[in-house]
Amino acid sequence: MVLLDVLSKNVFLKSKREAVVGDVEICKVIHPSEQSTGSLSTVAGSVGYIPPEYAYTMRVTMEGNVYSFGVILLELLTGKPPLTEGTELAKWALRYSSHRTSRSKSPTGGSSP
Repeated sequence: MVLLDVLSKNVFLKSKREAVVGDVEICKVIHPSEQSTGSLSTVAGSVGYIPPEYAYTMRVTMEGNVYSFGVILLELLTGKPPLTEGTELAKWALRYSSHRTSRSKSPTGGSSP
C-alpha cells in the first residue's frame, strides 16, 4: 500500500504510544502491484514531503513513503518545519551533515570524539 501526502500532522499516537497514519488529505491509496494506477498526471502532495524523484517520474512508490516518513523523523529530531525560507528540511539536513563531515576530515577542522 502506497500513501500520498504523508505529513507530520497525519501521524497520531494511540493510547499505548503506537503511531498510526490517518487523515491523508488526498485520500488516495495506491497498491504498488497495480502498475496502471501507480502514476499520476500531476504532482500531488505537500512541499517538503514529496520525494525528489516523484517530481520527475510522476511514479508513486513505497520508497516515496519512506522519504516522507524520514522528513517526519527529521522534524521530530530538529524541531524544524519541513520547509523554511524556501529550503526543504531534507536538503538542509543533507547539506548540514556534508558540511560537518568535510569539516571533521580537514586537517584544520579538528576532530570529533
